[in-house]
Amino acid sequence: MLWTKRRVRSIFISDCHLGLGKTHASELVEFLKRTECEWLYLVGDIVDPVHCSDPEAWEQDESYAFRAITALAETDIKIRITPGNHDEHLQNAVGIHEGTLAIDKAFVHAGLDGKKYLVIHGDQFDDELTQADPFYGWKSRVYTAACELDRKQANYLAELGAKGESLIKKIKNLSGVVQRRKDAFIQQAIETGRSLGCDGVICGHIHAPALEVEEDGFAYMNCGDWLEHASAIIEDEHGQFELVHWNRVFAEDL
Repeated sequence: MLWTKRRVRSIFISDCHLGLGKTHASELVEFLKRTECEWLYLVGDIVDPVHCSDPEAWEQDESYAFRAITALAETDIKIRITPGNHDEHLQNAVGIHEGTLAIDKAFVHAGLDGKKYLVIHGDQFDDELTQADPFYGWKSRVYTAACELDRKQANYLAELGAKGESLIKKIKNLSGVVQRRKDAFIQQAIETGRSLGCDGVICGHIHAPALEVEEDGFAYMNCGDWLEHASAIIEDEHGQFELVHWNRVFAEDL
């Protein structure tokens, strides 16, 4: 599908982790450049504050991505920010609503289809965080290292004109623990959305892009991330939701 410039109603992105130095920041810039919207939801962990104090960790494309996002705040686009577990710097800003910008723990998005969607980062549904898993930090560092190895492998294979399976995918497929954590997360997200009278939930956090509809019509959507997947959820001008894998779209346009 040719995506030279597309107008949509809403964009939902999360888990960009800008500043980490190992992100799909250049792809994010291209996505934002080619996609116009009325609503932009930043669903947590857009910037990784742990690395913000280290200038060397900021790659040029990450700086471009950060500026691309902040520049949108100067337009008439309605921006909604839900802080994630890496967004300690935003916690004191929760409750702010100035002009077209609002920051809160969660929002209810009124879809063009007449339905209500809970928009929330999702760390509240992660047992490893809520139950204070002592290995969480170690697991996070391993995941980040695996992302960097994946990117290096992909670049090397691209030069050879070959493809290979993602190291992260192999690890996830071999680990039943990862799948159980994901299943529990999704179940809690759906139950929370239903309890609040919503027709769907749009979240992030677990870096697992998804758009699934339950038998009763309840929609579970996960924006994914820009560390491993380069993905987003969009609502088009007709009220239809789509899961976008930007690298696939970009490859088709070449």
